Amino acid sequence: MTNGREWFITAAIFLVGVLSYLPALRGGFVWDDTSVTDNVLLRSPAGLWAIWFQPSLNSWEDHYWPVVYSTFWLEHALWGLEPLGYHLVNVLIHSANAVILYQICRRLKIPGAAFAAALFAVHPVHVESVAWIIERKDVLSACFYGLAYLCYLEFDQTGDRRPYFLGLVLFLLALLSKSIVVTFPFALLLAIFWQRGSVSRQDIVRVLPYVGLSLVVSLADFAFMRGKGGDPIGLAVTDRILIASRAYFFYLKQIVWPYPLLAIHPRWQITPTQFAQWLVPFAAFLSLMLPAILFKRAGRGPVAAIWFFAITVAPILGLVEFSYQRFSFVADRYQYLASAGPIVLLAGILVNLANRNFAASPGIQWAGAALFLALPGAATWNYAMKYKDTMTLFEHTLRYNPGAWEAHNQIGVIMAREGRLDDAMERFRKALSVKPDYAEAHCNLGLALLSKGDAGEAEAELRRALQLMPNYAEAQNGLGVLLAQAGRKKEAAEHFTRALELQPFFEEAQENLNLLKESLPAVRK
Repeated sequence: MTNGREWFITAAIFLVGVLSYLPALRGGFVWDDTSVTDNVLLRSPAGLWAIWFQPSLNSWEDHYWPVVYSTFWLEHALWGLEPLGYHLVNVLIHSANAVILYQICRRLKIPGAAFAAALFAVHPVHVESVAWIIERKDVLSACFYGLAYLCYLEFDQTGDRRPYFLGLVLFLLALLSKSIVVTFPFALLLAIFWQRGSVSRQDIVRVLPYVGLSLVVSLADFAFMRGKGGDPIGLAVTDRILIASRAYFFYLKQIVWPYPLLAIHPRWQITPTQFAQWLVPFAAFLSLMLPAILFKRAGRGPVAAIWFFAITVAPILGLVEFSYQRFSFVADRYQYLASAGPIVLLAGILVNLANRNFAASPGIQWAGAALFLALPGAATWNYAMKYKDTMTLFEHTLRYNPGAWEAHNQIGVIMAREGRLDDAMERFRKALSVKPDYAEAHCNLGLALLSKGDAGEAEAELRRALQLMPNYAEAQNGLGVLLAQAGRKKEAAEHFTRALELQPFFEEAQENLNLLKESLPAVRK
């Protein structure tokens, strides 16, 4: 392939990715993008030091992912809270990831490399990771992952040790962007299997330093997350097995038929006592074994692709609890990296079919590829528009998942800010009708009632929120406001102080405490 043709294909893949996400550039901050907009660590030079060496001060993040927040810190210094800049960086990184995938496929001599990369660039299952600013962690970790992968392939094919050590550095950056990449060493072994048909003892020894990095960083991140005091979901082992197997097929289905795409998917009912539900884990096991059984007929490609997907998606299937399971057991963004396996496999199948039936008609092949890419590209364009703002995103979510209590809660927060208190309280009550033990909705309802002047019911809601979540800083602050307005200043000061212990940079709580200490008659809400 000539250099000119190579550059043209690379530029085309990158451009296709950018064009598909143009609507995202017009979007704003949504949902928990407050980790950027409200994060005081991003506003000062000292914040960068805290992000790396005092991570407990970053109360907006439950994980130790300093590389991501370093990029946010830099962007805040460059363009403040202008969302366009953050969105543009996400889109550019994603488009670069598609190019990196193309280079990996070329290195591995995978058929249809360009088509696979273009399909990855426009696939709508990635919208959540690209159009949602805080999900920078997905695209950034995948970028470092892909570059580290290329480095290892360079080392494996040339014997040059410099790419090997550079790959270790890049992999560390990937881990410090999002620890979901811990399965990287196993993905390397799959690449070796794809190339040579077997894995030697020397190959295993070579990836051991990557395994060591995975273990150290992931265990440290897990300990850090536990230290943040996250409440366990309380799922039994049998529940987790059923959830994981169902999630496995959910993610495969979303690649083949990405509909609906939602910020919050319905949370399944898991019933281990029903025999039929145990057919799903059996089917998942069979789907992993079948390519290996048909190895001689199907070749190494399907085995490598399916196993890459299964291994890469494994950390977020649900075998280990994570906080988002309060809302849903699955999220489209979780398979951003893992989706590359099935996408490459699907692209290879389609290219082989085209070569068999239209080998003498390259024009038909190009037209067919363009038409095929236009369909997911249009879906990506359409869904990216839903990230215009939080209201648009969650109204779309409720259209397909009316039981999404967090969507009701977030819409209620927006309505309260707009002064539509009655509408907001209706939303909070809808959230509580679905999930009565939802502390955030109790807190928000209490604050709305307080603004309406109903101090008695407001206090009951705020205390209920703290009963459910004692370490809830916003509820501590809200109860402090209520008590201060009632003249119970000593109790109010205790709650403001507690809120600041839980969230040291809680500016509103600090201001309320200062006003109280100065004995001013009014306490700001």
